[in-house]
Formats: sequence, structure tokens, C-alpha cells
Amino acid sequence: MDLERLEKQGLVRREAPDPHAARAALDRAERDLRTAQNLLGVDPDWAFAIAYDAGLQACLATMSARGYRARSFDRHRTAIRFLAWALGEPSQALDALDDIRQKRHTVIYDLRGSTSTTEAERAISVSRAVLGAAREHLT
Repeated sequence: MDLERLEKQGLVRREAPDPHAARAALDRAERDLRTAQNLLGVDPDWAFAIAYDAGLQACLATMSARGYRARSFDRHRTAIRFLAWALGEPSQALDALDDIRQKRHTVIYDLRGSTSTTEAERAISVSRAVLGAAREHLT
């Protein structure tokens, strides 16, 4: 997916780059990863959901730093696609984050208690990799 297509589809809009917002999102992602790790043995569903949010924040940080914002429709998927575009290469971590995004919807809105500790650990690992890729890209 390229940026031009995201713009033509109305999924992103240009705005002034905001390094402060990007930094805040990266900091939030770090905090979310710590929280998810702490919840692993208590509530794997929430650990999973919070780990996903860490990955999402890394994607949104990249958008803010580059001067883009995801429109509200399909915002999460768009943010993941944007980071994939920004990195300029396929990313197994981003593909995995998109899979986690889909399960997170089920966990949050439909079926609580459906996440194993192993799945939550994987979500933490994936989001940690996404955060690392975003940080590397932004420095």
C-alpha cells in the first residue's frame, strides 16, 4: 500500500508534523507494553488489548512525525498500513499486528476470556518489535 493510495481513498490527511505528539505516542507505547506485561498473569485479554494498543501508538507516532493523521474510518488498519509504507519494506511484525488488531476486536467487543497467556505474550512481543521499528525509522 502506498501513501498516494491512502490519500486517494481518503484514509489519511496531511497536517503539520508534530514531533511532540509523536514522542508522546512512543512514550505511551512503552508504558502500555509495561502494563501489558504486568497484566499477563492476571488478565490475558486485557494484556493482549493493551499490547495491541502499544503497537498502534507506534504506528500513530510515525504518522504524527511525518505530518499525517488517519481519518476515523478504519483508523487502526490505516495506521498499520502507513507504518508499512514508511518503512518501505514488508514487515512480519506489522502483518502480525494486523492479525492482532482483528482478534482484539473480538476480545473487546464480543468474547471475553478468549485469549491465552501465550497469545498475550506474542502480542507483547509483536508490539515491541513494531515499536522498535518505528523508533528506528524516526531517529
